[in-house]
Amino acid sequence: MNKINNFILLDIHSFPPDSEWGNSEITILDNIPGTDYGKHLFDSLISSNVDTLYLFGGDSNDIVTEARTNFKMKAILIEFNERLQESRINEINRIIYENWLKIYLKLME
Repeated sequence: MNKINNFILLDIHSFPPDSEWGNSEITILDNIPGTDYGKHLFDSLISSNVDTLYLFGGDSNDIVTEARTNFKMKAILIEFNERLQESRINEINRIIYENWLKIYLKLME
C-alpha cells in the first residue's frame, strides 16, 4: 500500500464573523466528488453540537485540489469562525480528533 494513503491533509483557515458563512462555528468546504470523509466530519460535528456548515462544490482550494488530484491524498478544507474563543476552538479540535480523525485514520490502516 502506498503510505500516502494513510494520511489526511486538514487545510485549516478562519473566516470573519460577517462572512457569507454567517454564525456557524466551523465550515467544511468539500469540492471533490466520490469522497465521503467531509460528510462524515460534518455528521460527527453536528452530533457533538458544533454549529457546522457543510458546503459541497463551489469554492475550491489549491492545496486541497493539488493533494487530491496530483497526489491522490485525502484532503479537506476546514474554516473556523474568527469570533470563537480559544477554549471553544480547542474543544472543537478535540471533537474532530476523538470523534472523527482517530476513527477515520484507523479505518485507513
